[in-house]
Amino acid sequence: MIFDFDPESRAMKRNLKVGMLLVGIFLISGFKSCTQIRYSLSGVTTNATIYKAYEEKSVRTGTKIVIRYHFTDEEGKHHKAGDRINVEDWIEPLGKDVEIIYLPSDPETATLTYLRSWGWSVIFLVMLVAMGIWSVNFYIKAQKGIL
Repeated sequence: MIFDFDPESRAMKRNLKVGMLLVGIFLISGFKSCTQIRYSLSGVTTNATIYKAYEEKSVRTGTKIVIRYHFTDEEGKHHKAGDRINVEDWIEPLGKDVEIIYLPSDPETATLTYLRSWGWSVIFLVMLVAMGIWSVNFYIKAQKGIL
């Protein structure tokens, strides 16, 4: 077994591992936040009517409420969509209008506006800044021959 006791090569490996971790989290958060960013840039908000709601039990996710609603888009076409929400979030009775947001290019992507989450978008932006700082730091160390 070969042991690596050279401090410079250990520092370089550690920096590369941190860089790979940042890139991985950046890519995952970018993928996860893509839909929220699309909703922000081109989403259309409208009202939809809930026509169906029922409980769905799953070993993995627990009990969820599945709601189905229908709405009319900007062009006057009728669409149906739905969401799965936590039981404690369910407050809307059947037949009631709720606010949704959808993408005009794909109206079946509709979601309840109060379900939108900015968590992955915030993580994406934080990772973008962290990768920038890491890249500059890595470049400076490489130029000085520290790595």
